[in-house]
Amino acid sequence: MSERISLLESLITKAKRLGAEAADAVVFDSASSSVSYRLGKLEEVERSESSDLGLRVFIGKRQAAVASTDLSARALDQLAERAVAMARTTPEDPYCGLAPKELLAKTWPALDLEDPNEPSSERLVEFARNCEGAAREVKGITNSEGAGASWGRGAVALVTSDGFAGGYASTSASVSVSVLAGEGTHMERDYDFASAHHVADLGDPQAVGVSAAERTLRRLNPRKVKSQAVPVVYDPRVSNGIVGHLAGAINGIAIARGTSFLKEKMGKRVFPEGTRIVDDPHIVRGIRSKPFDGEGVANKAMNLIEDGVLKTWLLDSAAARQLGLTSTGHAARGTGGPPSPSTSNLYLVPGKPSPDELIADIAQGFYVTELIGMGVNGVTGDYSRGAAGYWIENGKITYPVSEVTIAGNLNSMFANIRPANNLVFKYGTNAPTLRIEGMTVAGSLLVTAVRGAGAIARAGFASVSKTWEKSKGNPVTETDLAVDKFLNERLRAVRPDYGWLSEETTDTPERLSAPRVFIVDPIDGTLSFIKRTPEFVICAAVVADGAPVAAAIYNPMTEEMFAAVRGGGATLGGAPISVSARRELEGCRMLVASDVIGHPAWPRPWPPMDIGKRASIAYRMALVANGAYDAMMALSSKWEWDTAAGALVVQEAGGLATLHTGAPLPYNQASPKHRSLICAGPALHAAILERTAPIRLPA
Repeated sequence: MSERISLLESLITKAKRLGAEAADAVVFDSASSSVSYRLGKLEEVERSESSDLGLRVFIGKRQAAVASTDLSARALDQLAERAVAMARTTPEDPYCGLAPKELLAKTWPALDLEDPNEPSSERLVEFARNCEGAAREVKGITNSEGAGASWGRGAVALVTSDGFAGGYASTSASVSVSVLAGEGTHMERDYDFASAHHVADLGDPQAVGVSAAERTLRRLNPRKVKSQAVPVVYDPRVSNGIVGHLAGAINGIAIARGTSFLKEKMGKRVFPEGTRIVDDPHIVRGIRSKPFDGEGVANKAMNLIEDGVLKTWLLDSAAARQLGLTSTGHAARGTGGPPSPSTSNLYLVPGKPSPDELIADIAQGFYVTELIGMGVNGVTGDYSRGAAGYWIENGKITYPVSEVTIAGNLNSMFANIRPANNLVFKYGTNAPTLRIEGMTVAGSLLVTAVRGAGAIARAGFASVSKTWEKSKGNPVTETDLAVDKFLNERLRAVRPDYGWLSEETTDTPERLSAPRVFIVDPIDGTLSFIKRTPEFVICAAVVADGAPVAAAIYNPMTEEMFAAVRGGGATLGGAPISVSARRELEGCRMLVASDVIGHPAWPRPWPPMDIGKRASIAYRMALVANGAYDAMMALSSKWEWDTAAGALVVQEAGGLATLHTGAPLPYNQASPKHRSLICAGPALHAAILERTAPIRLPA
């Protein structure tokens, strides 16, 4: 460690000679070994080692950070020169700078994070073999996705020009396995794992395998449940996510930007009385323990929530300066940029009841063991996640449940949490079994599928997605095709007898005789997607006898999930929605191309309206269903995949979706196209038809 500290001190000296007024530098050294084992055979053995160094320099209120994996003297000379040159030209940041000297750690505890004994590759193979073997021996397990075992060592050294110099090392060992049960379209999978700093704390790999097998078998033959409001109980595998959402909401960056639903809650009760949530970086052998933070600031255990009251934000030095506060010792640091706030060993202190006692009085409820997708709006606290688990009846966990969505708002969820007594430190963030009252459970295959497809769309949105034209002015991207493939496989694996109609799949006549048909637009609003405008949606509908009976419309960038079932109403994020009650055209909020209503051929000019635009037809329809707009109008041909999901959402929200003549929109036609589209509440719809019904459009 002393060698690395000397290297960083020398680098900072070089940077200051070149004109830096202050600087810090960090280096991460890592080594890892891993093996994978599947169906009784060794598949892969890997070994890697790397070093990564980062230098951050300050000139006045300007900063620049650069990184390198080349630690040679020549490379570091160039690194220092590049960092100082960049700092001279970057914009000023009034909040940047090193941590205040008085906050820097002078001593720190020994946390026993490093195991001096590295396991051999043979021992890792033994771990993986025993883990998978134990799982496969359990009756009912039919296949395996494989087991893995790994070991790694990481060391970090940090030096600042204000006099801090320190470092520490930690090791990690893990074993995991994922297996399957069932056959064909009735297969289920699950997993288990164990991890620890010291191999001696890892436990028995065979126990991990048996646990994974038992979890998998319990998931066989899942049922569906109807939409309803019930208590939701989170298994410890997923309850830590609730605590993680708190950490995100009190992150100093979000507070400084005003983008957190908890921004006005400091000093107020957020959780029930008696609730305590702790972040403790000094737990001996803790998964995320560290003796000081990423800026060298002394850290310590802190109550983030005390007796249900929010006591602090999570702050690094920059966020603290912006808020006029002091760093809380929560800076985390990489090599390519400045620090940012993060937690260490974060946990919710357990309550008194056992898990069985926690659910004993639940007549009907949902016990969650798996969460799917993101589905959390950090600004509003709206929460909507795909989920799987088990149904609770009369205080007992009964049959498995899959393909549901759970929804609520984190403000009310936090206020209605009850913890059990079974806290185990298995992750960086931990919580016991948690019960939350009054959440919405919505059973929908479509909702779960389009939410899963949202992850693909988000990845394509963040990176460059290959684009070409199917026809002139009709673009498509590789992400469109990836989402289409995902939805086809996910939906038809469960409903193989359904027909399929999608914008990105070659149409076949077989769907015309199918009892039900999936009608899908993988990305509706591809132009918005290409332009990186978050106004595209993924939409899917089930059509029976020429009419939609189930629908889901999902904007993966805003996390808006619109859903509807015929006769069951329409929802946004699980909450009921309805169209606006507006009656007059003048002043209404209308989604329409301005050249349509401004065309001189209209017998009567349209009155002044608040005109809006969205590239996606389905998104326009959903916004009308939600009352965000009063109406939408399109007087050109639209495909069935553009409108099927939106039509049901609008209708179940109390509105009308028709042709411009008032005729209904038929679905699963041989030629799947509509001449026009009008959506609005009943009164406004009639006012629009009065003007549009007489016009003649091409067939």
